[in-house]
Amino acid sequence: MNVKQLFLLLLVSLSVSFLSAQNLDKQKVLRAAEQHRRLYPEATLQDFYKCCFQDAYGPEHLLADTPDAYDRSRQYLVREGEFLHQQHLKTTGIPYYESVGYRGDFYRVSLELIEDGIVPFDAFFLAFQHSIKEFAPPSLEAWKKEWHEVLQIVADLHFPNYDNDVKTIDKLLAEGQFAYYHSKTFNQTYQPHYRLMAKSVFEKEILPYCTQSVPYEVCQNYFVHNDVNEVPRCIYSQEEFSRYFGMAAFMGKGGEVTPIDFNESFVIAVAPEAGYNYVELKPFLLQLNSTGLYFCYEKTTGPAQTYESRPVLLIKVAKKFRLPVTVGTIENTME
Repeated sequence: MNVKQLFLLLLVSLSVSFLSAQNLDKQKVLRAAEQHRRLYPEATLQDFYKCCFQDAYGPEHLLADTPDAYDRSRQYLVREGEFLHQQHLKTTGIPYYESVGYRGDFYRVSLELIEDGIVPFDAFFLAFQHSIKEFAPPSLEAWKKEWHEVLQIVADLHFPNYDNDVKTIDKLLAEGQFAYYHSKTFNQTYQPHYRLMAKSVFEKEILPYCTQSVPYEVCQNYFVHNDVNEVPRCIYSQEEFSRYFGMAAFMGKGGEVTPIDFNESFVIAVAPEAGYNYVELKPFLLQLNSTGLYFCYEKTTGPAQTYESRPVLLIKVAKKFRLPVTVGTIENTME
């Protein structure tokens, strides 16, 4: 190789490296990591790494390139579904579906969609198969570089077991591997049973099955703390809930506080600003649709009162429906 060829090779290498660095959206990485920490507080860095490499490599690495790969993959899904059913296991620790990583090219899709009768087995399996297609995953060297950039971005998020996981993952990559499994803690806490599906395939082949009403329960006798200005739309932990709400139990019928177990549920909250008019909030509709959950509530405004009050509406929903939430309002005036 002459000097000119060596220079050109170095220039191309530097250009690819530069473009890789430019293409990594730091805000997307940070949002993905923060969301992962919020939804899975027991998850380690190992679990976030798995989320990221799944988004980069997709499900292709899961199947061997052999003639019987299709049948073996199908039988494995059958056995996993039978295990879930026989053991009465519910994947309540993870939602029906969620975008993985910071690219957003793939979804994790829970087998509970099959168990709950929402998506037929064959439709689910075919969508998984259709997601195994030709695309351009990063090389191992490019992935190593990208992962180290990700580490710099998420270093302050306090993932459990951070230092040990950094060393273990570096060793894995040094040995020429990129795939990694969930941590033992994640498996025990959230019982994940899912398949990866390409975003375009999932939205075309699976989402149409998912439009349905979602069960919920109204949480009675809570109030918003006086020092709270804005309430988050969704709340996933008791610690977070207690920062915003207190209990307002009273004697007599209907005075009990609705119990909320955040191991099984999350809360959707509506809490307009305080005012002197009487305001009543009632749930109208909670539906699973193509964008996640759509929650619509009725807001009825009445006459002025002599004191200021802040209305609040809280509903608890099973964790398997822990999806993006959009909210609509039906405005009424009390006659």
